Amino acid sequence: MSPALLVAIGNPLRGDDGVASEVLRLLKLPEEANALEVHQLTPEIAATMSHFGKVVFIDASFAVDSPRLTKPDLPVPSATLGHTLHPAELVLIAQRVSGFVGRAYLLEVPVEGTELGAPLSSRARAGAVAAAELLARSWNEL
Repeated sequence: MSPALLVAIGNPLRGDDGVASEVLRLLKLPEEANALEVHQLTPEIAATMSHFGKVVFIDASFAVDSPRLTKPDLPVPSATLGHTLHPAELVLIAQRVSGFVGRAYLLEVPVEGTELGAPLSSRARAGAVAAAELLARSWNEL
């Protein structure tokens, strides 16, 4: 089995933005999985991705009502490179620069607020539990 990388995106000091870390805490990682917690996606992560056959990005989302696991759509390459990337942009960089040939997925977790210093909301806590269960159920099919 190829090794996998789970990337929890978000700042736990900003309320529900830290929900991805909670998903990791709840998840019993398979033996072949490694975890990385980051505040934001940066180009440097592309080099790390090249060592894995499967990458799952976990992130807070205001756009979903329940956890959603998808393949991030690859964007058209942009002319500018900022400090924060979307998972699909990072996958593209990893493919082109670092030789990443694995599969990538995005696990979005429903949230309601990202206020500085706030605890996880009840929606985010419930979303984290459901997201961990979804990922555990889907793991072998990814």
